[in-house]
Amino acid sequence: MTANPDIPPTSIRLVPADAARYARLRLWMLNGAPWAFSASPDNDVSLDVGHLSNVLAEEHSQFLLLRTTRLVAFLWALDETPNSRN
Repeated sequence: MTANPDIPPTSIRLVPADAARYARLRLWMLNGAPWAFSASPDNDVSLDVGHLSNVLAEEHSQFLLLRTTRLVAFLWALDETPNSRN
C-alpha cells in the first residue's frame, strides 16, 4: 500500500480512557530509546495506568498523538500560564 501525501496529519488529544493504550505505546518507546525519556521501564511513573489516567484528566494536561500515513508520533506540550514565566 502506498501512503497518500494528500492526507493531512491528524492530532489526537489523549483523555483518561486512552491511558492503557498510551502506557503500551510508552513502554514500546521506552524500550527503544530510554534516553529520550530520562527513564526506564523499571522507574517510569507514566506506565502506571491509574497515575496516567489522573494526569490525562487534568485540565492543563496536553498529551497529543500525531498520526500520519507513515507514523504515529507522540507529542507532549506544556500549558504555560503568564505567571509560570517569572
